Amino acid sequence: MQKIINIDGRDVKFKASASFVYRYKQQFGKDLLTLVMPLIKSALEGLNAFFALQSNNNEDMEALLSEINISSAIEKIELVDLFNIIWIMAKTANKDIAEPADWYDEFDVFPVFDVARELMEIFLPSLFITEESKKKLRTMIPRKKKK
Repeated sequence: MQKIINIDGRDVKFKASASFVYRYKQQFGKDLLTLVMPLIKSALEGLNAFFALQSNNNEDMEALLSEINISSAIEKIELVDLFNIIWIMAKTANKDIAEPADWYDEFDVFPVFDVARELMEIFLPSLFITEESKKKLRTMIPRKKKK
């Protein structure tokens, strides 16, 4: 799964696939799963809420979104880990980008939390097996409101 995000006036391509998990371990020596468990837990809680609303034929999306706490889960991750996850997704999409510190130096402004929230759209679904689960999860991820 891929996504292009405009950061500091520049389109940056990101990719989430099985390889980015492997690359993360190679680059940073940590298992990505241990870092993202709060995100996965929030996503699964959101899926449970989604299925509960569906079984009751209730389409109250606001109630569903209130059950999903992905944004606060993102904020519990150490900032450097969040930067590393973002960088590894960019590196997976473009093998020619510089090492993390040098790559981030290329930007005057880098809205890390905004970028992370946008990347959840491809990050979390890439960890799920079925296309149906991916589609349902994509509908549950809060999107940044356009100005």
